[in-house]
Amino acid sequence: MDAVNLTGEEMLDWAEPSADRPGSSAVLNQAVRDVITPGERVLLAGYADEGLIRSLTSAGTHVDLLLRGLTDAESAKTAYADLAVTVHSGSLNMFPESGYDVVLALGGTARLNTPEHVLSWPDAVAALRRTVRPGGTVAVVVANPFGVDRIADPRSGVRTTDDDWPAGTAARTVTGLADALRTLELTDVRTFALFPGVEVPTAIVERAAMSETFAGVITSAWSSSPQHPAVTDLRRLVREAIRAGLGVELAPAWLFVGHTGPAGASGAAPARAYADRPVAPELAVVQAYRADGSTGWHREPLGDRSPKTSGKVMRSPEKLAGPVNAGPLLEDILLDACGQHDLTTVRTLLSRYAKWVTDAGATLDNVVVTGDELELLDPSWELSGETTAEVLTTRACLRLARRLQSGAYEHPWPAGVTVERLTISLVATAGLTVSPDDVRTAAELDAEIADAMGVPVEESTAPLGHREALATVSRLTVALEEAQAQAKGLDELVAKRDRQMADLRRSITFRIGRVVTGPLSALKKARRRR
Repeated sequence: MDAVNLTGEEMLDWAEPSADRPGSSAVLNQAVRDVITPGERVLLAGYADEGLIRSLTSAGTHVDLLLRGLTDAESAKTAYADLAVTVHSGSLNMFPESGYDVVLALGGTARLNTPEHVLSWPDAVAALRRTVRPGGTVAVVVANPFGVDRIADPRSGVRTTDDDWPAGTAARTVTGLADALRTLELTDVRTFALFPGVEVPTAIVERAAMSETFAGVITSAWSSSPQHPAVTDLRRLVREAIRAGLGVELAPAWLFVGHTGPAGASGAAPARAYADRPVAPELAVVQAYRADGSTGWHREPLGDRSPKTSGKVMRSPEKLAGPVNAGPLLEDILLDACGQHDLTTVRTLLSRYAKWVTDAGATLDNVVVTGDELELLDPSWELSGETTAEVLTTRACLRLARRLQSGAYEHPWPAGVTVERLTISLVATAGLTVSPDDVRTAAELDAEIADAMGVPVEESTAPLGHREALATVSRLTVALEEAQAQAKGLDELVAKRDRQMADLRRSITFRIGRVVTGPLSALKKARRRR
């Protein structure tokens, strides 16, 4: 086996920390493969994802790896000894190779630096560009220092990683970085937003594609409470950012793809997106979305299309192929209606849903409203065995109740209501009557499905962030004050009635009445004793 090529300034006893290294991401890898023609010569700088490397080499692509840590480089050399992979170790500043068709810095530029040379962001991209042949492609991933993940993380003010440290003069905004790339003579630059971050993105959406059509797959990236304290519920924050037209600007990270040839040489490619819900590997299906002219979006499942099974949950990738049902999510409309205390809309939509739902995959966050119709956003999910529409509706209302509570959303019901009682009230608005036992049955079904899908079971309804906690405390405080005011009013009313009774007993009318009714009362008591 050939030795690792040492290019200079290699870090001899260094391996990227596992928590800091991008994880295996089928979604990101697919987005990258779409910019590579099989057989091209590719440089992967600072990123060594095994799935991507093996898929590229199997298509006839020769891959060069540049890793700053010698420990990582030696491990990669051993792992890919049987593949068309050349491993280099050292800094980007000292890297002598050039003439690549594609250069990929999918872990960011910070991990291309060494203690001897810390390149600014523009200088790092310029160095990457020098390794590309004329007409080649450069793809760079950049963490957003003001992304929704940083906004919602109270620890984000503490610098902990290489990417946290300021480097270079390029403005760290999506527009500023794109302008900097053009200044470095990269043309036809395309910008993609990565969610939920650099490490394992489950949704990659191009700027031209960012719309509420993808709100469901983007917000599903945060399917549970974060492992650290949060300032606010990320799903709410992302949803509002997309609605405000800031979905790309506030994305946790960006992928820039540019070319070294003349402008327009790469052709006008349609807008693209790649996504899948974060589920167990055995159920994962990467999907590519492409703008389909004036007809909307076309979706194509990638990879193996055979049916997939986990427990009682089944997924049929073939059902994903075709036009995408566009429209607002039913859950979003219901959250807005609850916030406005619009019971008419809640009742209308839940009643329509209860009559329409036939499968467990039709959860409120997987249903879009298109005019007067309800359509599935992702129609690939099925559940083995028969389940009644009443149970499915109860499960959907249970999930909505948990979302209302954990997100501290305003709703028309009492602030201190339990999730069980809130679920029963929601089901009642749909025209059905259920008991607490029915709610528990629906909760068991939801937990079973979540376990099969490999996603966290949403049992806790504690507020997801400090903002939601404060809103919940405020709402409960108001409810407590109202209850205390009612109790005080009732106490005052009882005291007033007592005073009136005392005044009545001292009145002449009362005394006369006692004289008149006294003998009659004595006669009744005597008869009872007989």
